[in-house]
Amino acid sequence: MEAETLSNPLVGDFLNANFLNIRVLVGIIPEADTRKRLNEDLAINIEAYPQCLFLDHQGKVLHQVAGDLAPTDLLNEAKTALGSKINSLLGAFKQ
Repeated sequence: MEAETLSNPLVGDFLNANFLNIRVLVGIIPEADTRKRLNEDLAINIEAYPQCLFLDHQGKVLHQVAGDLAPTDLLNEAKTALGSKINSLLGAFKQ
């Protein structure tokens, strides 16, 4: 996914304009430790890699997708997440 999708200028421009992007390399830390920390510390369930998580400002998962995605597929998933992000922010104003 890194070679084809994340290096795509359209993907990079869209993600950089709309999200704070963080990459976690699982190979540096033993997989079980990384998965355990994500599950326990952030309450994020990781079952497969690669994994794209879209979080709100409080760390709540708005959208999650696993697998090796083509550029257009990742853009579509990011747009879905962006819609969820906007709905979440609007919901906060109503309270």
